Amino acid sequence: MAIYKRRTTGFVTSGPYRYVRHPQYVGFLLLTSGLTAWSYWIQTHTFGISWIPYQATVALWFAVLAAYVGLALAEERYLLNEYGQDYLDYRESAGFFIPGVTKRPNDILTSVSVLIVLMVLLLLFSTYWGSVTPTG
Repeated sequence: MAIYKRRTTGFVTSGPYRYVRHPQYVGFLLLTSGLTAWSYWIQTHTFGISWIPYQATVALWFAVLAAYVGLALAEERYLLNEYGQDYLDYRESAGFFIPGVTKRPNDILTSVSVLIVLMVLLLLFSTYWGSVTPTG
């Protein structure tokens, strides 16, 4: 038995899109930031077992971040041309990548900054985590 749900017209503003305009990119970036930090830890605590150096792994994550920001901006340009004022109104109610930050251009700058800080903190944690030795 197949369930068919009729597709609605217009752009989606419900579910996670109620809070952020690009939840799929946020999810992917959060997932890959954790995987990158894990990979960094493995590379720096296991005699460098890896196909590529850890610097390249981290640089690749930042390149993916830049690519997703560019892709999201291109999508927004398309949606603005397609839906006009309706999309402008929606853009004022949902953050770019971070919920609650909706004022342009701060929403984009804040979103990217938060993701960069998250990655730096994960890398610092990954560096420190493996170097702590238990006492006692």
